[in-house]
Amino acid sequence: MAEGCCPSGSWPALKSNESGFRGVIVKMANGADAYVVGPLDGSTTEKGLVIVQDIYHYLGGRCRGIADQMADAGYFVVMPSLAGGDTMENHKMPDELAWWCKTYGFHGSFRSHLLQGVVPLLLDKGVVKAGMMGFCWGAYLVFEASGDPEITAIFQAAISCHPSYQLHHMVFNGHSEALDLAEKVAIPQLFCSAGNDKDWVREGGSIITALKAKPEIADKCKVVNFDDMQHGWVNRGDATKPEVEAGVKKAVQLSLDFLKETL
Repeated sequence: MAEGCCPSGSWPALKSNESGFRGVIVKMANGADAYVVGPLDGSTTEKGLVIVQDIYHYLGGRCRGIADQMADAGYFVVMPSLAGGDTMENHKMPDELAWWCKTYGFHGSFRSHLLQGVVPLLLDKGVVKAGMMGFCWGAYLVFEASGDPEITAIFQAAISCHPSYQLHHMVFNGHSEALDLAEKVAIPQLFCSAGNDKDWVREGGSIITALKAKPEIADKCKVVNFDDMQHGWVNRGDATKPEVEAGVKKAVQLSLDFLKETL
């Protein structure tokens, strides 16, 4: 569990298998690495998805497996390396968390990787509209990106799995419940929130309340509480446990349904 970033009782880093994935690692136009994977039948698609890592390695846990699943459903998926392979596992927690988050955060890394790396790659593949999906720290990044007009010109929906929006206040001195970011959000949002996530990112919390007050996206924003899941379950939980496996499958299917509705 990433003390200082994730709630108590969260899933720790999960070691990934090193084989069995369909995608490949490529260099994006800005020089950063990315895992990319397209539809299973090799066809082209106008719909894309960027998947954003947590504070662990971008190839870790189930990230590549989930990317492959989303691609199997007809999306061209890009999962960029925001930190050049660096992870918080290489640093002292919580002492160096603020440094790591600022260095690889929205303005430190993510925005430029998205606009100078991911977007050119998507456009080159014929993608005309795309979604964003983030885990934990990555959920915070896609939420902030959802209020950036240059980004929302192509990215038209966002998914936050067990969001760590508390970093907005802890590291960046923003609103304690990230409501200043919510005010700027311009695209539909799906939240898959764990039982130990902050109340304000769960059903009935201040985040969804703020988004439901936006007429242009109100009916397309939704929260699903996974009360029996712990933070990190989607990409890091132990799927040998039947209840975790079921929770992962449900979150992935909800994400696919949401993208089908919004893209």
